[in-house]
Amino acid sequence: DPQQVPDAWKTPLAVMCQEGQPGMFGHPVVEKLLDFKWQRFGKTYFVGTQLYFAFLLCIFSAGFLDNPSDCTLAKTVLQAATGIIAVITLIIMLFLISKQVSQGHVMLCSVGRFEVPVPRLMTNFWQFFRLVSCMMIVANTAMGPCFDFLDQTLNEDKMRSKRILKSVTALLLFMQLFQALILSERLSALIYTVGVLFTEVWRNLFIVCMIMLSFGAALTALEMQNYDNVGTSVWNLAKMTLMVDTPGVDEMEPFGVVLIVAYIVISIIGMLSILIAQLNLAYETISKDKSGYAKMNRAYVCIEVESSLSMSYRNRIFNELGFDNPLDFDNGDQGPPGGVQVMEPASIRAHPKYCPDRIQRSTGSSLPTDPWPSMAGTTDEKEG
Repeated sequence: DPQQVPDAWKTPLAVMCQEGQPGMFGHPVVEKLLDFKWQRFGKTYFVGTQLYFAFLLCIFSAGFLDNPSDCTLAKTVLQAATGIIAVITLIIMLFLISKQVSQGHVMLCSVGRFEVPVPRLMTNFWQFFRLVSCMMIVANTAMGPCFDFLDQTLNEDKMRSKRILKSVTALLLFMQLFQALILSERLSALIYTVGVLFTEVWRNLFIVCMIMLSFGAALTALEMQNYDNVGTSVWNLAKMTLMVDTPGVDEMEPFGVVLIVAYIVISIIGMLSILIAQLNLAYETISKDKSGYAKMNRAYVCIEVESSLSMSYRNRIFNELGFDNPLDFDNGDQGPPGGVQVMEPASIRAHPKYCPDRIQRSTGSSLPTDPWPSMAGTTDEKEG
């Protein structure tokens, strides 16, 4: 009831999203609740948001990525429109953030020994990426060739900074398209699987970097050609790992060749074999939870949308469910209120594991003065 729990982030479904496990979202009750919220308001808001940012991505691509140095009238209009939409989006997001802070809808995030209150909107990394992307779009518009009136000098360092900023902005905008995969449960589960597997890859990569640094320092101490400092040595080992423009070993000292061979055996052969084994084990573990994670991700979107809805709209949705009305077990046989009725398909009775209900229900009044219904006929039929 929204009157009893006005904060949407304290509802049972929200608590499950923050504290629960993905397997919990396979329960029939949770699935029914999630499906209702998703169909009632979550899906509409989510699709609308995706279309809005897809439109922003399209005009950014047309204005900044397609012949960016061309300052024709059409190009100038596209860049200006992109900047204006980004500013409007920033204002809306900052308004929602300030509203959440004023209402106390924050989450304490640990930063070292301190706990920093963060608005719940910013705890979603997709929303954080959107906020940063809009800021970068505004910066791209202000620093673009069509609007950079303050500084018209085109030195190489400035042009390189602009290109890097535009490249990072495009990367963040296109990466946000992955969130649209929530619409498909299978694709969302696949993204979850890939994300967990990449965690294992990054751990393995960290160890490879440590090995690369150690062997790079050892090769630098030999004072050989192409290995005159640690940075150059590590870079050559990285090219050797990626098999791109690898330096020759013909003029190297014998001990240097031994170090190179040892690095190849440990880093490329050994760590690659360990990584493959880790990925196989991790995939077997997470394959059971990927469907639950996809539902949990969808539930998180629903809670995020519900927290932005007005209290009157939430009350209207709650009243539409009719929790005060008793549920009918059968015609003329009323049950208790406080639930949502789901019909059981008749085909389930033919399942080999189906167990008939042990509770025998009879219609009519339940006054103690009335005689109990006779069950003799039913018992004889069962015995026969």
